[in-house]
Amino acid sequence: MTFTALIGLLNACTSFTLGLFVFRKNPRSKKNQSYLYFGLAVALYSFGYFMWGRAQTPRDALLAFQVLVSGIILINSAYLEFVFSLLGKLREKRKILLFCHALNLTFLILNAKLLLYQEVVKKSVWGYWPIVETPFYAYFGFWLWQVGYGLFHLWKSSRRVVGKRGTQIKYVFISTLIGYFGGGTNWLPWFDINLPPHLNILVTAYVGILAYAIVRHQLLEIEVIIKKTLVFAGLFGVVMAVVSVATALTQTYLNRYFTVSPTVSMALTAFLVILLYDPTRKLLVNMTDRYLFQKKEDIKVTLKRLSESIITMLDIDLVGRKILSTLQETLRLDSGSIILKNENEKNYRVLDAFGVAAKDLEFDKDEFFVRYLSEMPRMVNLEDPAEKTNLPIGITGKLIDLKAVICIPLFLHADLIGILTLGKKKSDEEFTVEELEYLPTVATQAAIALSNARLYDILKKSQIDFAQQAKMAAIGTLSAGISHEIKNPLNHMRLAIGMLRMNRKLGVYKKLPQDQLEEEVFSALDSIDANITRATEVIERLSSFAKKPKELKIEPVNLELAMEHALRFMTREFEHYGIKVERNYGKGVPEVLADLHAVEDVLLNILVNARHAIQDHGTIEVLTCRQGEEVEACVKDTGAGISPQHLEKIFDPFFTTKDTSRNTDEKAIKGTGLGLFIVRELIKKFGGRIAVESEVGKGTAFRIFFPVPGKEPLNHV
Repeated sequence: MTFTALIGLLNACTSFTLGLFVFRKNPRSKKNQSYLYFGLAVALYSFGYFMWGRAQTPRDALLAFQVLVSGIILINSAYLEFVFSLLGKLREKRKILLFCHALNLTFLILNAKLLLYQEVVKKSVWGYWPIVETPFYAYFGFWLWQVGYGLFHLWKSSRRVVGKRGTQIKYVFISTLIGYFGGGTNWLPWFDINLPPHLNILVTAYVGILAYAIVRHQLLEIEVIIKKTLVFAGLFGVVMAVVSVATALTQTYLNRYFTVSPTVSMALTAFLVILLYDPTRKLLVNMTDRYLFQKKEDIKVTLKRLSESIITMLDIDLVGRKILSTLQETLRLDSGSIILKNENEKNYRVLDAFGVAAKDLEFDKDEFFVRYLSEMPRMVNLEDPAEKTNLPIGITGKLIDLKAVICIPLFLHADLIGILTLGKKKSDEEFTVEELEYLPTVATQAAIALSNARLYDILKKSQIDFAQQAKMAAIGTLSAGISHEIKNPLNHMRLAIGMLRMNRKLGVYKKLPQDQLEEEVFSALDSIDANITRATEVIERLSSFAKKPKELKIEPVNLELAMEHALRFMTREFEHYGIKVERNYGKGVPEVLADLHAVEDVLLNILVNARHAIQDHGTIEVLTCRQGEEVEACVKDTGAGISPQHLEKIFDPFFTTKDTSRNTDEKAIKGTGLGLFIVRELIKKFGGRIAVESEVGKGTAFRIFFPVPGKEPLNHV
């Protein structure tokens, strides 16, 4: 095989392989598709070159030229398609590309019909060359224009675009310039210029430079293939080195002192190869991972795992911490922060940050920094000098305060809910193209997770406020009983004091002996003290009930005791309406893990509803018992009951039967529809559940179930 044919075969194989691997990596990418087209065209041209290098007759040479010229024509179309796809200008250059494709198709037909040349002759020692026809000159001029037009746009973009992307474009520009220069020397013999076409080997250099750009600068996402190739090449080199060294040692030293047969020498070599194979393979894999590919794989795997994990989180502080810690570890960042919209919708605060001094920064929604990001929904990259130069000073100043080089607005439904900022890497490396392309995806997932957690946080606080409103409403409902509980002790004190004053006025104490007088006075004081204690207890209970809890305190709770505390508030109310209370507390009922005050609130809410359900005279039964792996607290009344159409909705927020649309009685008690909703939500917090049974005209039973401590809660409702 001639040197010319060998070069053609090498170029055909490398171009075809590289194009195919690029395409298989991302078949949907226009950039990868156009590169496959380009690689196949170069492979067709190179294969024709291989055929020409082996041609022994004019007929074989003519056929070879038809193949290689077809490849040249297709190369130009594919080349322009790839260039404008790489530069993101496919739409902008669509008409020009269509014109070029159409004209190149015309030249393909002319080539097939042998209208560009008709015969080949031996012009020199290098073989057969075509005798050109007039249409060939038109094609050659068009070929020059296409090459120059593509290179011009690559050169222009390589000067304008900076950072990693700019580096990639430069590599494409340099490699294609070298490839076209080497391949272009093949035109010289067409015009009877007596220079050898050996520079065609530069087409191989073009493939090599692109492969380097793929590995070093992540040009076209085929790192796995290159990685395996590098490992294989390294292993092959080590094996060959072992074989060479073992053979040299055997021949040079061992043969001096021992007679070593070729079989023993080969066995020794094979043993060394087997011994070194696995450690060498692991070393090469680790080296390629560490120096070329590890960061890229970390981003794909780690950030994907981050996206999946934060979506399920509802603790807003935990979500913010998880996002930043993952980005910090994966990208090895110096600093970062998450800025989130406040509940008041009027400003933004720093939710979490690291490496940033200004953690207490707040931004008003009308501030220029926030308005700019709201109106320019895209990532800001200060590592791009052109972008940094064009940014307003107010924006760069804020980002400097936050020690940020990347700033990503977090949007949900066109609403700016937050801002993610990332500082520079500890290694001082720039963010790679893949990182910059992947970060918006992570930001979208972060926006959804933060929005969900933010809404949940607002709902949690709202539930506490709703619960407080419900408690205050209950106090209003119980005002008659509370008033009675406080007025009775006060009346007893007033009577005791009045009796002392009256006896003094009547002179009763003047006739009494000293010891009897002291007994009368101290007896009255004891009565006053006892009634003060009684009134104080009522006020303390009321104050404890009305106080807004800051947080739930989980502790062992005796349900019987909690029920009695709630009933104590209702005693006077029940007496007033002639309602009897029946207590059925089970023996040995275990305590449950909950918040005592919250359980009392739940029971009181249900007792108030039971009182409202009984118009006049009735019975309320309260009980506690163990039901398998659950502990039950039940409140059962003999009231009016709940109709089936309302039964399914009673736990819905703002649904109530105590409104004018369902009850037109002016004396009827009105409600907000929040009580039972809050009851259910509080019970859920303790792993419990609530069930209701009701029959119109006969009454209602609310059953609350808590898991026995140490047992898994049941999931049914």
